[in-house]
Amino acid sequence: NLEWIWCSVESFCDISPTNEAIWKSIHATTIQRLIRNFYWKCIHDIFHVGNFWNHIEMSQILETCPVCKFTESMKHVAPECYNTPGQELIWSLAEQLWLKKLPDSYTSFRKSRLFTTLVLVSLQLIGRISD
Repeated sequence: NLEWIWCSVESFCDISPTNEAIWKSIHATTIQRLIRNFYWKCIHDIFHVGNFWNHIEMSQILETCPVCKFTESMKHVAPECYNTPGQELIWSLAEQLWLKKLPDSYTSFRKSRLFTTLVLVSLQLIGRISD
């Protein structure tokens, strides 16, 4: 996931954060511990979704999205499965919060780039990227 984040950040805003910068951004004390833990778990695929279940009997029920039948992942659960009930509402609220917290940010809110957005916000909040 680090490589995916690195490539996404580079294509999104034409900067190349190092792995060290990404890790420092998610460990910044300006970000609540609960959110830092979420970032870390996303990068390490710690959540019990998708392939985590493929060694367990009846895993197909837990391994694939019941709506679109793709293998579950945090990337799929959060920004990719548009058919899941509540997605539109959640992303609308997330965008409102983004605009409230970072109204003059050089980055725009893009739900399709969840992890990129998380890292960019983190980098910006701790001053590693300026507007």
